[in-house]
Amino acid sequence: MAVVNKAILELNLPITNPFKQLEIVDEGHDKDERKPFSPEDHVTIAEACMMITRPGPELAQGLLFWALVP
Repeated sequence: MAVVNKAILELNLPITNPFKQLEIVDEGHDKDERKPFSPEDHVTIAEACMMITRPGPELAQGLLFWALVP
């Protein structure tokens, strides 16, 4: 949400943030507990991202995969 707010302000867009009133069901109550990424995980993720030459669905899928790995 902060990124959208920043873009709206910096680009002087005549819109409001559509995510401002977004309600997240059970916010703060994670289904599964998970540990934070280790330094080694961060290196692996960064290396995988750098291998992608053209940003697109592949990058999003890769980041999503790493975010969901317990």
